[in-house]
Amino acid sequence: MSGNIQTQEEDRMATEGQLDELRLSVERSVNKLRGRLKFDVAEKWGRQSSSLDEFLEGLLLMPPPICYTKLISGTEMLVLDSMDDDQIIGRARRVFSEYLDPRFIDGLVETSSLPAEPTKASVHKIIRVGKLATFFNSLSPELNILRFSRAQIVQFCEKYRSKISNEGSGTFFLFKQGEGFSVARVADVVGYGKSLVLQVYELSYKGDWGGYENHQIVVQQLEPASP
Repeated sequence: MSGNIQTQEEDRMATEGQLDELRLSVERSVNKLRGRLKFDVAEKWGRQSSSLDEFLEGLLLMPPPICYTKLISGTEMLVLDSMDDDQIIGRARRVFSEYLDPRFIDGLVETSSLPAEPTKASVHKIIRVGKLATFFNSLSPELNILRFSRAQIVQFCEKYRSKISNEGSGTFFLFKQGEGFSVARVADVVGYGKSLVLQVYELSYKGDWGGYENHQIVVQQLEPASP
């Protein structure tokens, strides 16, 4: 019963009073543009009312954004320290002892760029089926603020193994490789963090992830972390 009531509430149409307020709001906005609006733009919206109708419809009736992930690490401090990556290839082979995709360590020493300060990470559970690019872009269109260095990915899996999805589900990390972005999928194939694998996918990979699996993504938080 409560579900039916909620649906009825959501389907209620705007009142005449609300529509009058909307009209006045549009008029106020147009008045603010006096002296600034270009001739051809004013003519388009003024004479072609269908164009204005379509614009307002898209603006006012736009569905709410779809959530693909849910933060599960909360306020927990997951800090990655600055580190020397001279031996990161050996460390990666030790951490991902079950399988390490060769593309992950290709040119690692020459291209790795480590941050000057500690970095705080956050873990998000994937709650809706989607593609890798969709998951990361849903958190921020500026991918550079989400990505990790490959050394940081290895460190996270060393330091926070309990945060890696187990039983074959993937934990995804975004990293820069050349001019583009790639995604490292880390999985605990045995359980309890004892045997990790790492596979590399292009960010543009077309396959879908999610559904009933416990996939998650780990990204860099925006604010600087305290040491």
